[in-house]
Amino acid sequence: MFMKNKRGVELLGKNLVSLIIFVIGLALIITAISLYLKYYYGDLTNEKASSSLEFFLNKVEEIGPEETKLVTITSPIGWTLNYFSETENINTNGFKKPDSFFSREAICICEKNECIAVACEIPKKPFMNKGTSISIPIEVMDLEITNNPNNYDVKKVE
Repeated sequence: MFMKNKRGVELLGKNLVSLIIFVIGLALIITAISLYLKYYYGDLTNEKASSSLEFFLNKVEEIGPEETKLVTITSPIGWTLNYFSETENINTNGFKKPDSFFSREAICICEKNECIAVACEIPKKPFMNKGTSISIPIEVMDLEITNNPNNYDVKKVE
């Protein structure tokens, strides 16, 4: 009778080792697939930010002189639309302009306080709100933009 229990323990041990090896192998396969997909498709969040900025700038260019237009912009959660003047390397909300735009104006969609590897363009005119460079958190929102002679006046529509 004691021998039957010993045999059961041996079978349990073999099955447990096989199960652990299976789980580790499955985890390695899932990790490899996720790394491959990230490498193959890239960071889609940055692509979304770039396409949002391009869409936004195209809509702004359609606004005639002294005209005000409502523009809807979408971007990944937690990102911010920022304008930097030529002399401004850190804006009023603490966002740092990318080094590649040093001594140049820039309109950027930033994820964190440093606008690294995100969407930035050189604007035709400054983007201001009450005389201050804009820094507006975005997800899906409407902006009221007025094409003034010297700058674009941007207001978030509540």
